[in-house]
Amino acid sequence: MKVFEDLVVELKEENLLEETVIDRSGKKKNGNGVNHNKPGAPDGFQASADFEFGTSSFEDDKGRNSAGSFQLKPSPETIKRRLSEMMSALQFVEYVLTAVEANFTGASNAPFDDLSTKKALHTFEQACTDPDSDDYFEAESVLMSRLESWETNLAERDRLIPVDAFRQFTETANPPLSPQTLFSLIRFYREIKFSETTGAKFDFLTTRLFSKFVDGEVRDLLCPRGEIVRHLNQRYSDWSGGQYKRTDSDDQNTALLVLSFDDFMTEAAGSSDLGEMLANKLFERIVEFKESVGEQFMIPDVSAAAVDCNISVANRVIDYFT
Repeated sequence: MKVFEDLVVELKEENLLEETVIDRSGKKKNGNGVNHNKPGAPDGFQASADFEFGTSSFEDDKGRNSAGSFQLKPSPETIKRRLSEMMSALQFVEYVLTAVEANFTGASNAPFDDLSTKKALHTFEQACTDPDSDDYFEAESVLMSRLESWETNLAERDRLIPVDAFRQFTETANPPLSPQTLFSLIRFYREIKFSETTGAKFDFLTTRLFSKFVDGEVRDLLCPRGEIVRHLNQRYSDWSGGQYKRTDSDDQNTALLVLSFDDFMTEAAGSSDLGEMLANKLFERIVEFKESVGEQFMIPDVSAAAVDCNISVANRVIDYFT
């Protein structure tokens, strides 16, 4: 079993296995036994991790899907809603990063002072009564500047947080992080400057969001791969205010990336034992491939294929020990 334990540690470090895939003893691993979710967290932060698909609306204020369609100039109410949602997402990210810093990295960074941002949102909401006024455009500009400063602050702090510390908090948060929190984090990592670290955190978050335990240690996709693609496309479109351009599923480069993950899954499924997988350096090749994909990893078709591959390979490893 020592070989297995060493392998598990290695796989978790390489983002191929989740902590909860191995340890499902029923104990709540909260660092020192404390609840990481601090009082005052945004609404939904402590909600159940079960993800109910189809409960969110991704249409514009005209009731039409915004992706790929002709867009009218958004109304002040639409802009207000989008900026308010952006602020809410940053609040979720703020609470998570602050908790990780406090519980796992030893950092003593003070949370971002969001009071000026809240005031800017309030001023903008008042200015929406006269969208043609100079006050409206000035208030919108000030609010956007505050939100960008907040995101920049979070990105700088996030660079100092190792992937394993981020994973440990996400795995052990009690109650579990809600889907709204996970989506906020996915949005954050998609929008800040891409790096190997942000890619690894994005990979972990999407895998956690779109999978569930079904039989002991075994995980399964929460929905078909095509549904993952659809939900990510809809979220991307919603976050961008309709400016997001979907990647054609027939795009040759995207298709090749997806096919590579499918090949890894086929290889894992066809391996006779764990020794064969190790001898063929399957895990190392998956990690190297993910790193080589770069920012294209966040294309919904590619992300969905990676989630499917992560779950499939992890389950195959578990099969050898059950």
